[in-house]
Amino acid sequence: MFSTSNTLVTDIQAWIQNPSTNFGWIISSLSEDDPGNVRRIRSRESATPPTLTIKYTAVPQLTPPILDSVRLAGNLVEIRFRALAGNLYAIEFRESLSAASAWQVLTNVAEKFVDRDSLVTDSLNPGGRFYRLGIVGQID
Repeated sequence: MFSTSNTLVTDIQAWIQNPSTNFGWIISSLSEDDPGNVRRIRSRESATPPTLTIKYTAVPQLTPPILDSVRLAGNLVEIRFRALAGNLYAIEFRESLSAASAWQVLTNVAEKFVDRDSLVTDSLNPGGRFYRLGIVGQID
């Protein structure tokens, strides 16, 4: 018995991973234990049995961004990283690592067509800053 959609998803995922185990589902009546009680499931529009077709779009695996370098150049902080096509990146900063200090967006980098080396600069802050780089979305 299928009590949740998770049961169905689990079956389908198992069939994708090991197609030889796909024997389909059987749909039975609650009164199936009664002798002589048979149900036929078929399409009225066609002599062929109905089929289940599942269409899905695979979600691409995101490659985590990798910082190439962070360095001081005069009164600037230079952050270099490889931007991969199709990703939207955010470079964020905070003044402290305490829980009270929130991350703020320094800039976003959208790379739509080709992989390329990216350079982001920030003015040197006398008190210091912490930076992080992350993928925040994908670009069609």
